[in-house]
Formats: sequence, structure tokens, C-alpha cells
Amino acid sequence: MKRQLVDAEKDKKLLLSYLTRVNDSFGVPLTQKVQLPDYISKLLRFGCVLVMIEGDEILSCVAFYCNDMENRIAYCVLVSTVPQAQGKGYARL
Repeated sequence: MKRQLVDAEKDKKLLLSYLTRVNDSFGVPLTQKVQLPDYISKLLRFGCVLVMIEGDEILSCVAFYCNDMENRIAYCVLVSTVPQAQGKGYARL
């Protein structure tokens, strides 16, 4: 199921669990660049986080900011899929 996460405790916990699982999938782990709780709050408050969810786990995620209306620019800051779900087309969706 596709859905947008909102700035609510349940979604914050869901996203924290996901980012912890994919942390080492990046060239530089996220936890070496940001404090995950702060990063999650910022993403959910000022950005848009779209996810593919199966059961109660996020399988794939894209996060972006599209708040530069003057220049009509959006910034994609995160695209990831858990290793066991890669190759199934979730990022394409």
C-alpha cells in the first residue's frame, strides 16, 4: 500500500524503524550525518514522505521538499528500499 506519512507519533516510530534498518545501505550511514529523531521531525514537518508499506513495515521510501515556490524547485533528499524488497519495482511506483 502506498501512503504519505504525517507528523504523528505512530508515523515517526514507523519511519525511525525503517531508517534504522536501511541506515548502512547508504555510502555514509545516515546516523553519521544526522540525529535520526531530529531528521524525521524535520522531514515530516516540512517535507513530504511517501512510502510503500506492507503490514506494519515500510519497504520503500522517498522524501522530498517542494517548498521553494518562488523558484519552483523541489529537493529529493532520500530514496531507499530495504534490501529484501529491492528489485520489485517499489521505487518506481
